[in-house]
Amino acid sequence: MVIKKKKSKRKKSKKATKKTDVILQEPKSSYRIIITSQNKVMICVFKAMNKRTSVTAFNKIINENKKVVRFPIRYSSRDHKLMESKYELLLMKSKIDGETNEPLLRNEFGQLVPHVSNSSKMIIYKKEEYLLEESFWVYGYNPKSQRKDFNYILNEMILKDLPKVKCPIKSISVFKNKLIIQGDYDFEMVICKCENDSARLYTEIEKELNKSRVKSVFFAGMIKGISRARLEAKILEKTGWPLEKVRRKSTRP
Repeated sequence: MVIKKKKSKRKKSKKATKKTDVILQEPKSSYRIIITSQNKVMICVFKAMNKRTSVTAFNKIINENKKVVRFPIRYSSRDHKLMESKYELLLMKSKIDGETNEPLLRNEFGQLVPHVSNSSKMIIYKKEEYLLEESFWVYGYNPKSQRKDFNYILNEMILKDLPKVKCPIKSISVFKNKLIIQGDYDFEMVICKCENDSARLYTEIEKELNKSRVKSVFFAGMIKGISRARLEAKILEKTGWPLEKVRRKSTRP
């Protein structure tokens, strides 16, 4: 008869116990990346428990955002009013006991200033401007469901089928909050949110065509005087709008 020896249970060393205790007592910190506007959270785009992973993701989002967005939103409607709009990407860190709720971060002028979070549980760890692509109402399309971006206006409305000649075939001008693209027999109209947006759109298109050395588009600037009265008549005939709407300076009356 073979007697089986009982296996003795190994005792945990004091070292292992101490190590486990340290890990359990170490405070955990979670990170979130959110997009905000007017101090309100729009969406959370990333979550992680690791600081390095979170910072890497934050920097990647910012770098890609700058490459992708061509014509960023600068104005938006709020409570039926048009106001300057700013979006921010925030890297939020869960607050640990003893941490201040007002960490010092650099502002747009490079100054270190306190940034207060609306959350009592999280603080702002990093912050950068976040860009969103603007969209436009092109007359003839649905102003809500068929809005067009900068690349569409440049490539499809201006450059498409444009002959490479040295004399102007099209002209581009600005009237109030409207960009006017005049062809041989008809014109197209891009309605912007405000006069600043239409002037900015005009300037950016001019920059792009100067880079490409396009000579077949003439930039006529702001429509004034007799030209203004003629254009108003054309818009009235094309749209059937009342004169008050034609002369609006923004999409918000």
